[in-house]
Amino acid sequence: FSFSRVVHKPSCSRILFIGLSFGLALSSQYKGVLLLPVFLVGIIISDVKEKRRLFWGLIPVIVLSLIVFLLVNYPAVTDFPRFCKGFNFELNHIQRGHDLRIFPFNHFFSFHLLNSIVPGMTQLIATLAVLSLVYFIYRRATLNWEETIWLVFTLIFYFAVESTPMKAHPDHMRYVIPVVPGLIYFLFKLFERAMNHWNLQWAKIFPVTCIILTIIISLQTSIRLNYYLIRDTRNKAMHQIKTMGKKVLFERYSSEDKIKGFSVKHYLEKVKKDGVSYVVVSSFNYDRYQYGSTLKNQSRKVRKYNLAYQNLFQYPYVEIKPDYMTFAFSNPTIRIIDITGKKENR
Repeated sequence: FSFSRVVHKPSCSRILFIGLSFGLALSSQYKGVLLLPVFLVGIIISDVKEKRRLFWGLIPVIVLSLIVFLLVNYPAVTDFPRFCKGFNFELNHIQRGHDLRIFPFNHFFSFHLLNSIVPGMTQLIATLAVLSLVYFIYRRATLNWEETIWLVFTLIFYFAVESTPMKAHPDHMRYVIPVVPGLIYFLFKLFERAMNHWNLQWAKIFPVTCIILTIIISLQTSIRLNYYLIRDTRNKAMHQIKTMGKKVLFERYSSEDKIKGFSVKHYLEKVKKDGVSYVVVSSFNYDRYQYGSTLKNQSRKVRKYNLAYQNLFQYPYVEIKPDYMTFAFSNPTIRIIDITGKKENR
């Protein structure tokens, strides 16, 4: 929005606003730097004649954004070695993946589509939105230059996160949030185009009905997710554990109080000698390693940890599943495992 205003009528206040916006985007996530090629493409395809002036106008925008970035991330100045260490860590993190290495060709560039966009937008809206996007890619000549830029933005920010092996479990969907407004925009633009195409008044009922249905379906999902957000499976697990009167260890993501004491890396015999009767594990952990063991080019620890979990699940356990669905960091499946019991082959 701010970029479009600058292109149409540059002014100091508008340059200040876009510099502030760009700086905050950079401060939020490093991939905000991808806005720069979007701006460059935007200037090239815009209908403004004096494009050279706009290219030069990007210089104060970049300078302002860097100032905002340094103000937000002031340790980059006061403790530069620490900043470099963190920056290098994130750079390596992107290349090596987060526990798992999920390469784009594992899912033909559709991992985030299936596992982030569809659950986040609901299946109906996501399907219609992606079809709308494909339609306007094919009919991009019918878009004005600002809409074309939004199309470019949506595609760049989707494929940027899809192309790296880093898909951070459990909430990898947060990385594609910038893509969602574009998908919604092109979905409703297609509805608008359908309404303008059908001149008959009664025929316009169809796209209007589609709009109402898509909103209702996603709304009921949001209401239910919100309802169960404070009825998390970890709450139920804690209530059940309090009645046991035994020593219990929790792994990460398995307790409402964020207490940790158990890891699948531990030797169970040592844990038993310490008087522990139960360990509590979360699907946020064991699901990722089970899934990772089906993929190629993974580190040794993925298979190792998956086998450790499978060994752990041979002990008797109580499983607590979400009443509605697991979403982002909420409502994992919890297993309370009796490590003093007799192992069974499952």
